[in-house]
Amino acid sequence: MFELIKKKLKHTDGYPYLLSILEHCLQMTYKRNGSQLQQWQLLDRILQQIVLQDEKGEDPDVTALENFNVKNIIKM
Repeated sequence: MFELIKKKLKHTDGYPYLLSILEHCLQMTYKRNGSQLQQWQLLDRILQQIVLQDEKGEDPDVTALENFNVKNIIKM
């Protein structure tokens, strides 16, 4: 999957941002029962919403965000 994304973005202005995103992902820790899993879930949902938005910024499918509360995911 990475090779496909890399091939798609390699010679674009977006490539440095892809590398930055991946670098930040490498810095995230993972523990099965910790808040880190919730951080990965939050990142996944943010990316889902970005991908699903149309050109007007509207999201045709808000099901993924029903009862979604960032405070419940990120415990500060």
